[in-house]
Amino acid sequence: MIHYDAKAPIGMILRGRRGLTAAIAIGILISFTLRATAPLGVKITNPQLVSDAQRDAAAPRVRSASANLSVVIFTDYRCAACRRSDTDLLDAVREDGRIVIIFRHRPAFGIRSVVAARLAIAAQWQGKFLPVHAAFMKAPGNLDETELMQASTKAGAVWSRLQIDLRRHSAQIDRLLARNAGSMSRLGLRGTPSYLIGNCLVEEALTRQQLRKLFRDARASRS
Repeated sequence: MIHYDAKAPIGMILRGRRGLTAAIAIGILISFTLRATAPLGVKITNPQLVSDAQRDAAAPRVRSASANLSVVIFTDYRCAACRRSDTDLLDAVREDGRIVIIFRHRPAFGIRSVVAARLAIAAQWQGKFLPVHAAFMKAPGNLDETELMQASTKAGAVWSRLQIDLRRHSAQIDRLLARNAGSMSRLGLRGTPSYLIGNCLVEEALTRQQLRKLFRDARASRS
């Protein structure tokens, strides 16, 4: 703590305060610089953990014809950070054009999270997973049944078919959700959104620019 002498000239006191302010400003600048230049994520050295997260055949996925990089996203439709960052993820994947993205749902925000996740997964059997996923991420409100039905229909899914697929594939969907939770646990992840880009694990919401850099880094690390 800096103490000022009550008898000291006012100019000296002001210079001292200006010096303290400058020091604080420099400290903040250094902190931001370090955070901006620090590497994102950690490398997973156990290939089995990576393979388990990437290769679950029941998990919805979107793949480009020339895909040469896998991106796993652990997500929840009622997670605010997931909703905020989803457009950046989809835009970055679309712009790249060589990504397979695997969606591993980890609903942790109550029963409505679980219902939304099960519906989105069921949408893949009518080829509507991605539009339903995007609609759920953008839907207003708390994702009650009415909101989910409206979002699904707007995305082009047939609601009655969704109900049939939910019943028909109920056990398969539940087993997938259990495997998703197990995969997150084995990777040491605490929440959503979390990403596995190649073998790089990141546990925070990412911007489109950060994702594009991580795509480049993942490919460069294999060279």
